[in-house]
Amino acid sequence: VVALLLAQLEGFLHTRQLAALERQLADAIDIMIGAVGAGAAVGPAIDAATGETGRPLRPYLEEISGRIRLGDEPAAVFRSLADRVPLETFLLFSSALAVHYEVGGRLAPTLATVGRTIRDRIEVTRRIQSNIAQSQFSTFAIIGLVYLIAVIVWRNGPDAMRQFVTSPMGSWFVAGSIVLQAVGIVWMNLISKPRF
Repeated sequence: VVALLLAQLEGFLHTRQLAALERQLADAIDIMIGAVGAGAAVGPAIDAATGETGRPLRPYLEEISGRIRLGDEPAAVFRSLADRVPLETFLLFSSALAVHYEVGGRLAPTLATVGRTIRDRIEVTRRIQSNIAQSQFSTFAIIGLVYLIAVIVWRNGPDAMRQFVTSPMGSWFVAGSIVLQAVGIVWMNLISKPRF
């Protein structure tokens, strides 16, 4: 049960980091739109976005900028970003920049569309996560309630509780309760995963 709860915590932290990456990417795109609209090339626009962006996105933008400065093919550099960060938003961003380098054209409207799409995706993800949080909280509340009742019963009659836990039938009930809690956590995780 503890391992499953820690896995849930790790998943929550991972989701938060991915959300931070996507939010920072949307903000970086806004900065790039302003720089490109003011007449800057793509390289200086990426540099401007890098200067205003913090971790966790900044190292990725610094790597892109550095590799382009060193002479790597820009389209390949952008494709490698999509490979390193396997998110749809990064794939969309890197594809837009790679196509711009290969075909040309006006970049500001394309980046504006990409930025709007990313912000819409962030909003939808936020709504889904708020619905998922309700089911997760209710599961954790029920699990916590079981242990709270066990502590109250133990405080009121420690001898009776000790006899119950050490008896064969009591130990089977405790083991069954823990197994059912584990099944409940796994089940909650499976039915609350967003599929979009």
